[in-house]
Amino acid sequence: MQPLPSDPASRLVELARLDRVVDMATWGLFFVWVGLYWFTELSWNWCLVGIGVIFLTEAAFRSLRQLKVSGMAVFFGMLFLGGGLWGMAQAPQLLVPGLFVIFGVAMVVRAISSAVRQRG
Repeated sequence: MQPLPSDPASRLVELARLDRVVDMATWGLFFVWVGLYWFTELSWNWCLVGIGVIFLTEAAFRSLRQLKVSGMAVFFGMLFLGGGLWGMAQAPQLLVPGLFVIFGVAMVVRAISSAVRQRG
């Protein structure tokens, strides 16, 4: 990879371009992985682990290239990776889906409360 330009305007343009490329590549890898999951009939646990690795790898790459790292990507990467590993460890199955529901509800509540606060 080429080093980033030294002048501020060129640097911002290059970072924005790189951000788009990383975003597109991550989602592309996500869809490829899900497609491979269905074609090969991998276990659900491996699917979760793969998704977690994709999101965590994106976050690591962004950090190394001085791009903004999404806390949500890190959080979901850890959640998916942990869920897959939890399933592989034959742990109680109700915990992981329950965590997904709890985190989903928390995200919806946070989004709604944020929208209400911005209105007035």
